Amino acid sequence: MWRLELQPPDLLTARFETRPGPMDDIMAAGRALRRRGIPWLADWHRAVVPRLPASSGVVLALSPPTGPAFDFEVPPAHSLDDAMEWILTRPRSVLATYAEDFVDTRSVPVPVRAIADGHVDALQEVSAGMRSLHAVAIEPYRHQIDLVRDADVAARSQQSAARGLAAAINDLHPSLRLRGMTLELDRPYDYTARSGGRGLIFVPSPWLLDEVRVQWTDDQPTLIAYPALVPLVTGRPPGGPSSLGRLLGETRARLMAALAGDRAPGTMALAAEIRISPATASEHLAVLRAARLVVTDRSRGLATHRLTAAGRQLLALNVW
Repeated sequence: MWRLELQPPDLLTARFETRPGPMDDIMAAGRALRRRGIPWLADWHRAVVPRLPASSGVVLALSPPTGPAFDFEVPPAHSLDDAMEWILTRPRSVLATYAEDFVDTRSVPVPVRAIADGHVDALQEVSAGMRSLHAVAIEPYRHQIDLVRDADVAARSQQSAARGLAAAINDLHPSLRLRGMTLELDRPYDYTARSGGRGLIFVPSPWLLDEVRVQWTDDQPTLIAYPALVPLVTGRPPGGPSSLGRLLGETRARLMAALAGDRAPGTMALAAEIRISPATASEHLAVLRAARLVVTDRSRGLATHRLTAAGRQLLALNVW
């Protein structure tokens, strides 16, 4: 059993994160590429594997299908460029510690020896591999990934508001539970850590099937990645309208898809984006608003629109 003894600030600042740093996705996607049998990732596998460049092989070596992955402990808020800079500038002593943790239960892959020795060429190879995997396996599906996370966090927020944060945490995965001020995670070893009150960040992952991943360091919030509620759908079946289009009508489905991001566009901008008249857009938005899928904010004569939590959930579940 792995335990994290919490302090009150941990729970007071706990949050669900929809936009984690790129390293979380890179390493989790690498692990998922080495695993088979995740039904909702079958289409993603078929699309990504043939396009993977040879340079991404080093990332797969650091992301075994089971057991610990090689953890560079990149802070979650870092951009891709910042994350790669972090990796390239880790001190040799720190890299050796990462490598020791990684190879504790397995033989030492050749890239890990070079990384542990701080060889610049090896670190540059890792950086290039991570960039190539991100470009092929993650970036083309960013829209769908964001929808999955938005929908999951919307559902967790509703649950937390109705039943409390503890209930939301305890429903994330059967292996994870909050008992009083201790966070417990089923593991084949016994270890207890004490939090410094730096907070908890919960991240829904489209790549996880049956496990929870924890990133815990002395100077960062504890990051807990858990399987998302909704699947990652990466392609539209050939021919025919989308499932959401069949449910709501294609124009309304396209309006909802255009509202999937963090922005809140106005009626004119939405109409131009999906190539309909402003009057038609207003008419369809009124229907979506009545169904509580869209909310409209009005200020100084300008109407802007955004999806409700229910709208995000519906869009994620019926993205294609």
